[in-house]
Amino acid sequence: MRDIQDKGLFDEYCDSIFKQSNDLSSEVFESTAENIGRALQGLLPRDKAARILDVGCGCGHFLHYMKRKGYVDVSGIDVSPQQVDHCVNTVGVKAYLADAQKYLEDKTEYYDFISMMSMLEHLPKNNVVPTLKSVHASLKDKGTLVVVVPNMASIIAPTLRYRDFTHECGFTETSLNQVLWLAGFRKIDVLSMPPKTAHSTWKQVLRTPMQKTLHAFMGIIYRCEGYYPPKVLTPGLKAVAIKGKG
Repeated sequence: MRDIQDKGLFDEYCDSIFKQSNDLSSEVFESTAENIGRALQGLLPRDKAARILDVGCGCGHFLHYMKRKGYVDVSGIDVSPQQVDHCVNTVGVKAYLADAQKYLEDKTEYYDFISMMSMLEHLPKNNVVPTLKSVHASLKDKGTLVVVVPNMASIIAPTLRYRDFTHECGFTETSLNQVLWLAGFRKIDVLSMPPKTAHSTWKQVLRTPMQKTLHAFMGIIYRCEGYYPPKVLTPGLKAVAIKGKG
């Protein structure tokens, strides 16, 4: 994948950072998988036999969700041995220890749908576009790529960028659109990533109006500084890119 992998930072990725901010108990795992599925509602292939790859599959939340929804040709790749082991031996899904560019070399126009969730920010800047070009080449015509990354326009951007030592770069809605365009995509939509569902009802009820108020205030700050505010101010960005003419 890159030099950072050779230095061993992903060998114990699950123990060193992932488990500290992600509860892998069965109940929370199911809830997180449902949140991911809800965020991708309307984007997933209708055909349950569609060929689907999750690049940077982590501990297998998305793979588990897709398997439970009846998709039969779903697999993932990751550079973390611990997370791949969790996918295979705990979650019971297909996952492989592999670098994205190398894995996709012989898979031209092979996939119907590829996801890259919380993965792109782990790549060094000079690897971002080449990796996305490999993804573009491996998609069938009209195939879909979904990318989820932390949003550097969010008010909590410093935490999102630096809470994980393996984060190498950050994106706003414009720079995410830019790298997808450079990779060959022409039909690109960059949207907000819905927040995780709060475990308590009252937090869930309060969150939406509070978030709207916060984003309105942030818009005022941008304008005071002489900038147009970004369209997306949520902590997460979700890009949907379709291969083919825009």
